[in-house]
Amino acid sequence: MYLTSSQLLEMTEEKLLEFLALGIPENSHLDYKISLSNKSDKESKREFLKDISGFANASGGHLIIGVQEPTQGLPPSKRLTGIDNGPETAATLERLASSSIEPRIPGLRIFPLSIGNGRHCLIVHVPPSLGRPHMVSHDGHRSFYIRHTESIFPMSTYEIRQAVLTSTSAEDRARNTAELSLAQILEKNNFSQANLVLQAIPLIKPDTPWDVLNAQFTRILNGDNRRNLFKYETLENYSRPRPTIYGISCANKDWKNPWSCEIRRSGHIILSYKFEQLTQANGKEIRFLHSGNVDIFGAFLMMLDAAIEESGNDVPYLITAYMSKTQGLRIWTDSRHTRFSEAYDDDSIAWPEHIRQTGEAAVSLKAEFGRELFNAFGFPDIVE
Repeated sequence: MYLTSSQLLEMTEEKLLEFLALGIPENSHLDYKISLSNKSDKESKREFLKDISGFANASGGHLIIGVQEPTQGLPPSKRLTGIDNGPETAATLERLASSSIEPRIPGLRIFPLSIGNGRHCLIVHVPPSLGRPHMVSHDGHRSFYIRHTESIFPMSTYEIRQAVLTSTSAEDRARNTAELSLAQILEKNNFSQANLVLQAIPLIKPDTPWDVLNAQFTRILNGDNRRNLFKYETLENYSRPRPTIYGISCANKDWKNPWSCEIRRSGHIILSYKFEQLTQANGKEIRFLHSGNVDIFGAFLMMLDAAIEESGNDVPYLITAYMSKTQGLRIWTDSRHTRFSEAYDDDSIAWPEHIRQTGEAAVSLKAEFGRELFNAFGFPDIVE
Protein backbone atom coordinates (compact mmCIF):
# COMPACT_ATOMS: atom_id res chain seq x y z
CA MET A 1 0.00 0.00 0.00
CA TYR A 2 1.37 3.40 -0.96
CA LEU A 3 -1.24 5.86 0.31
CA THR A 4 -3.32 5.81 3.47
CA SER A 5 -6.99 6.73 3.60
CA SER A 6 -6.11 9.90 5.56
CA GLN A 7 -3.50 10.94 3.00
CA LEU A 8 -6.06 10.58 0.24
CA LEU A 9 -8.46 12.85 2.09
CA GLU A 10 -5.76 15.53 1.92
CA MET A 11 -4.76 14.73 -1.67
CA THR A 12 -4.31 17.63 -4.11
CA GLU A 13 -3.33 17.71 -7.77
CA GLU A 14 0.17 18.81 -6.73
CA LYS A 15 0.54 15.89 -4.32
CA LEU A 16 -0.73 13.43 -6.93
CA LEU A 17 1.84 14.76 -9.43
CA GLU A 18 4.55 14.25 -6.79
CA PHE A 19 3.38 10.66 -6.35
CA LEU A 20 3.34 10.06 -10.13
CA ALA A 21 6.86 11.51 -10.38
CA LEU A 22 8.08 8.50 -8.40
CA GLY A 23 7.42 6.45 -11.53
CA ILE A 24 6.05 3.46 -9.63
CA PRO A 25 4.99 0.84 -12.21
CA GLU A 26 1.85 -1.25 -11.96
CA ASN A 27 2.28 -4.03 -9.43
CA SER A 28 0.34 -6.10 -6.91
CA HIS A 29 -0.69 -2.94 -5.04
CA LEU A 30 -1.13 -0.39 -7.84
CA ASP A 31 -3.05 -0.14 -11.09
CA TYR A 32 -3.51 2.77 -13.52
CA LYS A 33 -6.31 3.26 -16.01
CA ILE A 34 -6.72 6.08 -18.49
CA SER A 35 -10.48 5.65 -18.21
CA LEU A 36 -13.09 3.10 -17.34
CA SER A 37 -13.26 0.28 -19.86
CA ASN A 38 -14.38 1.21 -23.39
CA LYS A 39 -16.34 -2.01 -23.47
CA SER A 40 -20.09 -2.20 -22.91
CA ASP A 41 -21.49 -0.74 -19.69
CA LYS A 42 -22.04 -4.26 -18.35
CA GLU A 43 -18.46 -5.36 -19.08
CA SER A 44 -17.04 -2.05 -17.83
CA LYS A 45 -18.73 -2.49 -14.45
CA ARG A 46 -17.64 -6.11 -14.22
CA GLU A 47 -14.04 -5.17 -14.93
CA PHE A 48 -14.11 -2.54 -12.18
CA LEU A 49 -15.54 -5.07 -9.72
CA LYS A 50 -12.88 -7.60 -10.69
CA ASP A 51 -10.15 -5.01 -10.11
CA ILE A 52 -11.19 -3.94 -6.61
CA SER A 53 -12.21 -7.41 -5.38
CA GLY A 54 -8.88 -8.71 -6.69
CA PHE A 55 -7.04 -6.16 -4.56
CA ALA A 56 -9.18 -6.95 -1.51
CA ASN A 57 -8.63 -10.70 -1.91
CA ALA A 58 -4.86 -10.15 -2.09
CA SER A 59 -3.33 -7.53 0.20
CA GLY A 60 -5.08 -4.31 -0.81
CA GLY A 61 -4.03 -1.62 -3.24
CA HIS A 62 -4.93 1.49 -5.23
CA LEU A 63 -6.66 1.83 -8.57
CA ILE A 64 -6.06 5.28 -10.12
CA ILE A 65 -8.44 6.14 -12.95
CA GLY A 66 -7.59 9.00 -15.32
CA VAL A 67 -3.83 8.40 -15.35
CA GLN A 68 -1.56 6.75 -17.91
CA GLU A 69 1.02 4.15 -16.92
CA PRO A 70 4.60 5.38 -16.39
CA THR A 71 5.85 3.16 -19.22
CA GLN A 72 5.09 5.79 -21.86
CA GLY A 73 8.02 8.03 -20.93
CA LEU A 74 5.68 10.96 -20.28
CA PRO A 75 6.16 13.52 -17.49
CA PRO A 76 3.58 13.33 -14.67
CA SER A 77 1.63 16.33 -15.97
CA LYS A 78 1.10 14.59 -19.32
CA ARG A 79 0.13 11.29 -17.71
CA LEU A 80 -2.66 13.05 -15.80
CA THR A 81 -5.60 12.96 -18.20
CA GLY A 82 -8.63 12.72 -15.94
CA ILE A 83 -12.21 11.73 -16.74
CA ASP A 84 -15.49 13.62 -17.06
CA ASN A 85 -18.19 13.59 -14.38
CA GLY A 86 -15.74 12.52 -11.67
CA PRO A 87 -17.89 12.96 -8.50
CA GLU A 88 -20.95 11.38 -10.16
CA THR A 89 -18.88 8.47 -11.44
CA ALA A 90 -17.28 7.96 -8.00
CA ALA A 91 -20.71 7.84 -6.35
CA THR A 92 -21.96 5.38 -8.98
CA LEU A 93 -18.95 3.11 -8.50
CA GLU A 94 -19.31 3.18 -4.71
CA ARG A 95 -22.94 2.09 -5.01
CA LEU A 96 -21.93 -0.60 -7.49
CA ALA A 97 -19.24 -1.96 -5.16
CA SER A 98 -21.63 -1.91 -2.22
CA SER A 99 -24.33 -3.87 -4.04
CA SER A 100 -22.21 -6.23 -6.15
CA ILE A 101 -19.40 -7.49 -3.88
CA GLU A 102 -20.15 -10.02 -1.12
CA PRO A 103 -19.25 -9.38 1.61
CA ARG A 104 -18.73 -5.64 1.29
CA ILE A 105 -15.12 -4.47 1.40
CA PRO A 106 -14.62 -2.55 4.69
CA GLY A 107 -12.80 0.74 4.30
CA LEU A 108 -13.24 0.94 0.50
CA ARG A 109 -13.07 4.60 -0.54
CA ILE A 110 -13.25 6.33 -3.94
CA PHE A 111 -11.81 9.85 -4.02
CA PRO A 112 -12.64 12.16 -6.97
CA LEU A 113 -9.72 14.60 -7.32
CA SER A 114 -10.28 17.72 -9.42
CA ILE A 115 -7.48 18.45 -11.92
CA GLY A 116 -9.12 21.45 -13.61
CA ASN A 117 -11.22 21.94 -16.74
CA GLY A 118 -14.05 20.01 -15.09
CA ARG A 119 -12.08 16.76 -15.12
CA HIS A 120 -11.18 14.48 -12.24
CA CYS A 121 -8.95 11.56 -11.37
CA LEU A 122 -10.54 8.81 -9.31
CA ILE A 123 -8.33 7.22 -6.66
CA VAL A 124 -9.82 3.96 -5.39
CA HIS A 125 -8.45 2.93 -1.99
CA VAL A 126 -8.86 -0.82 -1.31
CA PRO A 127 -7.54 -1.82 2.15
CA PRO A 128 -6.42 -5.34 3.01
CA SER A 129 -9.53 -7.19 4.13
CA LEU A 130 -10.19 -9.64 6.92
CA GLY A 131 -13.49 -10.54 5.23
CA ARG A 132 -11.84 -12.43 2.39
CA PRO A 133 -12.76 -13.95 0.05
CA HIS A 134 -14.94 -11.28 -1.58
CA MET A 135 -17.15 -12.48 -4.43
CA VAL A 136 -18.25 -10.43 -7.44
CA SER A 137 -22.00 -10.90 -7.86
CA HIS A 138 -23.23 -8.75 -10.73
CA ASP A 139 -25.84 -9.27 -13.43
CA GLY A 140 -25.83 -13.05 -13.11
CA HIS A 141 -22.01 -13.27 -12.87
CA ARG A 142 -20.62 -14.71 -9.64
CA SER A 143 -16.92 -15.33 -9.19
CA PHE A 144 -13.86 -14.73 -6.98
CA TYR A 145 -10.78 -12.86 -8.23
CA ILE A 146 -7.31 -12.13 -6.89
CA ARG A 147 -4.52 -9.83 -8.02
CA HIS A 148 -1.09 -11.26 -8.82
CA THR A 149 1.63 -8.76 -9.81
CA GLU A 150 -0.03 -6.68 -12.56
CA SER A 151 -3.02 -8.83 -13.44
CA ILE A 152 -6.32 -10.13 -12.08
CA PHE A 153 -7.07 -13.86 -12.15
CA PRO A 154 -9.97 -16.07 -11.01
CA MET A 155 -9.16 -17.51 -7.58
CA SER A 156 -8.31 -21.18 -7.49
CA THR A 157 -10.06 -23.52 -5.06
CA TYR A 158 -6.87 -23.57 -2.99
CA GLU A 159 -6.72 -19.75 -2.85
CA ILE A 160 -10.37 -19.52 -1.80
CA ARG A 161 -9.80 -22.11 0.92
CA GLN A 162 -6.68 -20.31 2.16
CA ALA A 163 -8.51 -16.97 2.24
CA VAL A 164 -11.27 -18.49 4.39
CA LEU A 165 -8.78 -20.14 6.74
CA THR A 166 -6.74 -16.94 7.03
CA SER A 167 -9.78 -14.87 7.92
CA THR A 168 -11.18 -17.30 10.48
CA SER A 169 -7.84 -17.86 12.21
CA ALA A 170 -6.72 -14.21 12.34
CA GLU A 171 -8.63 -13.37 15.52
CA ASP A 172 -7.41 -16.56 17.20
CA ARG A 173 -3.79 -15.70 16.38
CA ALA A 174 -4.21 -12.13 17.63
CA ARG A 175 -5.96 -13.36 20.77
CA ASN A 176 -3.13 -15.83 21.47
CA THR A 177 -0.58 -13.05 20.99
CA ALA A 178 -2.46 -10.82 23.44
CA GLU A 179 -2.75 -13.58 26.05
CA LEU A 180 0.95 -14.44 25.82
CA SER A 181 2.01 -10.79 26.16
CA LEU A 182 -0.36 -10.27 29.10
CA ALA A 183 0.99 -13.33 30.91
CA GLN A 184 4.57 -12.08 30.41
CA ILE A 185 3.71 -8.61 31.74
CA LEU A 186 1.92 -9.94 34.82
CA GLU A 187 4.71 -12.40 35.58
CA LYS A 188 7.45 -9.82 35.11
CA ASN A 189 5.90 -6.97 37.09
CA ASN A 190 3.78 -8.74 39.71
CA PHE A 191 2.27 -5.42 40.80
CA SER A 192 0.67 -5.13 44.22
CA GLN A 193 -1.50 -2.28 42.92
CA ALA A 194 -4.11 -2.26 40.17
CA ASN A 195 -2.45 -2.53 36.76
CA LEU A 196 -4.19 -1.91 33.43
CA VAL A 197 -2.82 -3.59 30.30
CA LEU A 198 -4.10 -2.33 26.94
CA GLN A 199 -3.11 -4.07 23.70
CA ALA A 200 -3.79 -3.46 20.03
CA ILE A 201 -2.89 -6.34 17.68
CA PRO A 202 -3.25 -6.18 13.87
CA LEU A 203 -5.51 -8.89 12.46
CA ILE A 204 -3.67 -8.72 9.14
CA LYS A 205 0.12 -8.81 9.29
CA PRO A 206 1.91 -5.76 7.84
CA ASP A 207 3.47 -6.28 4.40
CA THR A 208 6.75 -4.97 5.81
CA PRO A 209 7.81 -4.41 9.44
CA TRP A 210 7.06 -0.96 10.80
CA ASP A 211 10.01 1.44 10.83
CA VAL A 212 9.43 2.23 14.50
CA LEU A 213 12.88 3.79 15.03
CA ASN A 214 12.11 6.79 12.85
CA ALA A 215 11.49 10.22 14.35
CA GLN A 216 7.75 10.15 13.72
CA PHE A 217 7.18 7.04 15.82
CA THR A 218 9.21 8.67 18.61
CA ARG A 219 6.86 11.66 18.46
CA ILE A 220 3.86 9.32 18.56
CA LEU A 221 5.23 7.57 21.64
CA ASN A 222 6.05 10.91 23.28
CA GLY A 223 2.49 12.12 22.72
CA ASP A 224 3.09 15.28 20.67
CA ASN A 225 -0.28 14.80 18.94
CA ARG A 226 -2.17 14.20 22.20
CA ARG A 227 -1.03 17.22 24.21
CA ASN A 228 -3.95 19.08 25.87
CA LEU A 229 -6.56 16.81 24.26
CA PHE A 230 -7.45 14.95 27.47
CA LYS A 231 -8.00 16.42 30.92
CA TYR A 232 -6.57 13.69 33.15
CA GLU A 233 -4.21 11.55 31.07
CA THR A 234 -2.59 12.09 27.67
CA LEU A 235 0.17 9.44 27.98
CA GLU A 236 2.79 12.07 27.24
CA ASN A 237 6.25 10.60 27.63
CA TYR A 238 9.12 12.61 29.16
CA SER A 239 11.75 9.88 29.08
CA ARG A 240 13.85 9.00 26.07
CA PRO A 241 12.30 6.10 24.08
CA ARG A 242 14.70 3.23 23.60
CA PRO A 243 14.94 0.41 21.06
CA THR A 244 13.91 -3.08 22.11
CA ILE A 245 14.25 -6.44 20.41
CA TYR A 246 10.68 -6.00 19.15
CA GLY A 247 10.51 -2.26 18.42
CA ILE A 248 10.65 0.88 20.57
CA SER A 249 9.44 1.57 24.11
CA CYS A 250 9.30 4.14 26.86
CA ALA A 251 8.94 3.78 30.63
CA ASN A 252 7.72 6.55 32.92
CA LYS A 253 8.65 5.16 36.34
CA ASP A 254 8.88 8.37 38.33
CA TRP A 255 5.26 9.43 37.98
CA LYS A 256 2.54 8.90 40.59
CA ASN A 257 1.02 6.42 38.16
CA PRO A 258 4.01 4.72 36.47
CA TRP A 259 3.41 3.28 33.02
CA SER A 260 5.28 1.84 30.07
CA CYS A 261 4.43 1.49 26.39
CA GLU A 262 5.92 -0.40 23.46
CA ILE A 263 5.27 -0.08 19.73
CA ARG A 264 6.46 -3.20 17.92
CA ARG A 265 7.55 -3.64 14.31
CA SER A 266 4.72 -6.15 13.94
CA GLY A 267 2.17 -3.36 14.56
CA HIS A 268 1.45 -4.64 18.08
CA ILE A 269 1.13 -1.84 20.68
CA ILE A 270 1.16 -2.55 24.43
CA LEU A 271 0.49 -0.21 27.36
CA SER A 272 1.00 -1.21 31.00
CA TYR A 273 -0.37 1.40 33.43
CA LYS A 274 -0.26 1.09 37.22
CA PHE A 275 -2.90 3.35 38.67
CA GLU A 276 -4.69 3.62 41.95
CA GLN A 277 -4.83 6.12 44.78
CA LEU A 278 -5.18 5.68 48.53
CA THR A 279 -7.24 7.61 51.06
CA GLN A 280 -8.56 7.16 54.58
CA ALA A 281 -12.28 6.94 55.42
CA ASN A 282 -13.70 5.91 58.79
CA GLY A 283 -10.28 4.75 59.86
CA LYS A 284 -9.90 2.43 56.86
CA GLU A 285 -7.64 2.67 53.84
CA ILE A 286 -9.55 2.91 50.54
CA ARG A 287 -8.00 2.00 47.20
CA PHE A 288 -9.66 3.83 44.35
CA LEU A 289 -9.51 5.00 40.74
CA HIS A 290 -10.52 8.47 39.64
CA SER A 291 -13.37 8.70 37.12
CA GLY A 292 -11.08 10.70 34.84
CA ASN A 293 -8.94 7.61 34.34
CA VAL A 294 -11.12 6.79 31.31
CA ASP A 295 -8.85 9.24 29.45
CA ILE A 296 -6.23 6.48 29.39
CA PHE A 297 -8.33 4.63 26.82
CA GLY A 298 -8.66 7.71 24.62
CA ALA A 299 -4.94 8.49 24.74
CA PHE A 300 -3.97 4.89 23.93
CA LEU A 301 -6.46 4.66 21.04
CA MET A 302 -5.26 7.99 19.65
CA MET A 303 -1.71 6.60 19.78
CA LEU A 304 -2.94 3.61 17.76
CA ASP A 305 -4.60 5.89 15.18
CA ALA A 306 -1.38 7.88 14.76
CA ALA A 307 0.72 4.72 14.41
CA ILE A 308 -1.62 3.29 11.76
CA GLU A 309 -1.47 6.56 9.84
CA GLU A 310 2.34 6.70 9.96
CA SER A 311 2.75 3.05 8.95
CA GLY A 312 0.11 3.06 6.19
CA ASN A 313 -1.00 -0.28 7.65
CA ASP A 314 -4.77 0.38 7.60
CA VAL A 315 -6.02 -3.03 8.73
CA PRO A 316 -8.47 -4.31 11.35
CA TYR A 317 -7.17 -4.43 14.92
CA LEU A 318 -8.09 -6.51 17.94
CA ILE A 319 -8.04 -4.29 21.05
CA THR A 320 -7.98 -5.86 24.52
CA ALA A 321 -7.97 -4.50 28.08
CA TYR A 322 -7.24 -6.29 31.34
CA MET A 323 -6.82 -4.96 34.89
CA SER A 324 -5.23 -6.99 37.67
CA LYS A 325 -5.28 -6.58 41.48
CA THR A 326 -8.79 -5.12 41.50
CA GLN A 327 -10.32 -6.78 44.56
CA GLY A 328 -11.51 -4.08 46.97
CA LEU A 329 -10.91 -1.33 44.40
CA ARG A 330 -13.47 1.49 44.02
CA ILE A 331 -14.13 4.34 41.60
CA TRP A 332 -14.25 7.89 42.94
CA THR A 333 -16.49 10.29 41.01
CA ASP A 334 -17.38 13.96 41.08
CA SER A 335 -21.08 13.08 41.20
CA ARG A 336 -23.23 15.00 43.68
CA HIS A 337 -24.89 11.74 44.68
CA THR A 338 -21.96 9.46 45.33
CA ARG A 339 -18.24 9.75 45.85
CA PHE A 340 -17.15 6.11 45.87
CA SER A 341 -18.54 3.07 44.13
CA GLU A 342 -18.95 -0.21 45.92
CA ALA A 343 -15.74 -2.22 46.27
CA TYR A 344 -15.03 -4.55 43.37
CA ASP A 345 -15.29 -8.23 44.35
CA ASP A 346 -12.97 -10.03 41.92
CA ASP A 347 -9.20 -9.89 41.51
CA SER A 348 -9.27 -8.83 37.86
CA ILE A 349 -11.37 -7.19 35.14
CA ALA A 350 -11.25 -8.52 31.58
CA TRP A 351 -12.95 -6.21 29.09
CA PRO A 352 -14.94 -7.55 26.13
CA GLU A 353 -12.75 -7.62 23.02
CA HIS A 354 -13.18 -4.80 20.52
CA ILE A 355 -12.38 -4.73 16.81
CA ARG A 356 -11.16 -1.55 15.18
CA GLN A 357 -12.35 -1.94 11.60
CA THR A 358 -10.41 -0.77 8.56
CA GLY A 359 -10.88 2.95 8.02
CA GLU A 360 -12.37 3.47 11.50
CA ALA A 361 -10.94 5.91 14.04
CA ALA A 362 -9.85 3.76 16.98
CA VAL A 363 -10.35 6.68 19.39
CA SER A 364 -14.10 6.43 18.71
CA LEU A 365 -14.04 3.29 20.92
CA LYS A 366 -13.01 5.30 24.01
CA ALA A 367 -16.57 5.69 25.29
CA GLU A 368 -17.23 1.95 25.02
CA PHE A 369 -14.14 1.03 27.05
CA GLY A 370 -14.99 3.69 29.62
CA ARG A 371 -18.60 2.59 29.90
CA GLU A 372 -17.52 -1.01 30.42
CA LEU A 373 -15.17 0.07 33.21
CA PHE A 374 -18.00 1.87 35.00
CA ASN A 375 -20.38 -1.03 34.38
CA ALA A 376 -17.92 -3.30 36.21
CA PHE A 377 -18.28 -1.07 39.29
CA GLY A 378 -22.06 -0.93 39.10
CA PHE A 379 -22.61 2.34 37.23
CA PRO A 380 -24.88 2.23 34.14
CA ASP A 381 -22.69 4.76 32.36
CA ILE A 382 -19.62 6.95 32.77
CA VAL A 383 -20.06 9.28 35.76
CA GLU A 384 -18.02 12.50 35.67
